[in-house]
Amino acid sequence: MPAHARCTTPMPAQRPPAGAATVRGPVGDCSCEAHPTPRDDGAVLWWLVDDTDHWLAREALRTERERTEFLVHSWTSPRGWPPITSPTRPC
Repeated sequence: MPAHARCTTPMPAQRPPAGAATVRGPVGDCSCEAHPTPRDDGAVLWWLVDDTDHWLAREALRTERERTEFLVHSWTSPRGWPPITSPTRPC
């Protein structure tokens, strides 16, 4: 695992501080964050946190933003209306 290798470099001064090398990825059907905690003896303790609900919420928000962008574009462009912009005031 590349994240583990970064945390176990031979030179302690080159190791990232605790929490700096957090990685995220799938574990089965879930999404997890892995937080490394370097120990004084050179070992690394990994804390796994299930962030599936947070990941699902981020994906739903991304999907809604894409949908909104599509709807705004489709309601303004086909009718020949100008794109939605902020009104400008004369100086």
